[in-house]
Amino acid sequence: MRRIGIEVLACAALLGLPGIARAGEPATPAAATAPATGTTGTEAPPAPATGASTPPASPRWPGPRTGLRDIAWVDLQGAYNPLGIQVIGGIQRRHVYEVDTQRNIEWAYLQAGIGGMISPAIAQASVHLEWMPAAVFTLRFQADVIGYFGTMGALRQFDARPSRWDVDRKDGLAGHDRTGVAFRTLIQPTLALQVSRVILRSQCNLAMYGFTGNGQYFYDYENDSLMARTELLVFNPTYLLIEAWKARRDALLYVGALYDVTYAAVSGVRRQRVGGVIVWQPKDPWGPLDRMRIYVMGGYILEDENRQGEPFLAGGIGTDFDL
Repeated sequence: MRRIGIEVLACAALLGLPGIARAGEPATPAAATAPATGTTGTEAPPAPATGASTPPASPRWPGPRTGLRDIAWVDLQGAYNPLGIQVIGGIQRRHVYEVDTQRNIEWAYLQAGIGGMISPAIAQASVHLEWMPAAVFTLRFQADVIGYFGTMGALRQFDARPSRWDVDRKDGLAGHDRTGVAFRTLIQPTLALQVSRVILRSQCNLAMYGFTGNGQYFYDYENDSLMARTELLVFNPTYLLIEAWKARRDALLYVGALYDVTYAAVSGVRRQRVGGVIVWQPKDPWGPLDRMRIYVMGGYILEDENRQGEPFLAGGIGTDFDL
């Protein structure tokens, strides 16, 4: 699938809101910890234009501590406009070297991991290195190989820049679908701050893409964007969330607003969206599942060469496994 604006829900949801510093709030037994579409990335888990990312999820372990942690995660995500579905997941090893016992959070860590994504149109494999020097800031470096199956518009190839590339409405669309491979390198800084029950999270994906093939432009299914053969893509989702409800065993409900912008610098394609987000985390653990999460986001496309003025919807369900 294309990353549902969910990358946001997938980065925070992957492992919980990464690096959240609570200001002016006493320690609680299970404060939010750190994360990752993903693509992104993906990232977040890997994270996207269909992009999905998950906000806060609280830890089940006895409390933050220094040392090594191994975490596996998996999310099923889907979206409408653009239409897509995908499964993403990965395993990461984290070395926590500083904790804040007053706020009950991991304050600083280094992390390395591998991840993957599969959908009816594409598959992706990734490796990443992530550093959180302080709980309000996280920096991720990621490298990906993306394979396109030549179905559902991926990988649609164009000899010249087209005015339309909306593969959900193919009639009369130029170009042709083909199998192929793309390579991506990603730098992803994230700022996150929690004051009382309010969470502000802003993430910026700076990604360089290289596509194989004979075309001059390609439709990238994951980001729902037209890309040049070598493309610099900027994806910047910002979330404002409120902890609306909290129960025993870390059951949480978050509601909030989102704004994201996607910009392909070489092809000159930009998209802006606004909307709302709901994230629910059932009691932790839920049977054998750690930090289970269910998330939905939807809204209005402010700017897009093919979809301006239309609604969009995305959501997913996922969980972590503390190994």
